[in-house]
Amino acid sequence: MNTVKNDASQALTDVLAERARQDKKWGEQNHDPFTYLVILMEEIGELSQASLQTRYGGRKGGDGAIRKEAIHTAAVALAIVECLDRKRWAWSKETKPDEMCPECGSIEEKHGCMTPGKLVCQECGEDYMPNSGA
Repeated sequence: MNTVKNDASQALTDVLAERARQDKKWGEQNHDPFTYLVILMEEIGELSQASLQTRYGGRKGGDGAIRKEAIHTAAVALAIVECLDRKRWAWSKETKPDEMCPECGSIEEKHGCMTPGKLVCQECGEDYMPNSGA
């Protein structure tokens, strides 16, 4: 049998096993695309960290760590496709992109400042005007 096919078969088996683990832990998830993108980026961040620490040293490095995080990343990407195919997601009120801080991307609760309609980010302290959607 072709080695590439064997490698792909094992990789796909591992991604599917990770998807089963995620479903067991959290149940069926139907996040909106923006929320799923944030989850995917978090996994990509962990993959980047494992790669960086493999290259330059660190306790979270090594080929096994890179592979583990690549499997997690692929599993989340697969979860996005599964969710889209189910057609049961809806935009969340908590993740309106026009309420994100343009400086740090935080979507934490914000408090107004002296200028009406202006917000102050709780994470980075920057004040900004939310997008009017126009």
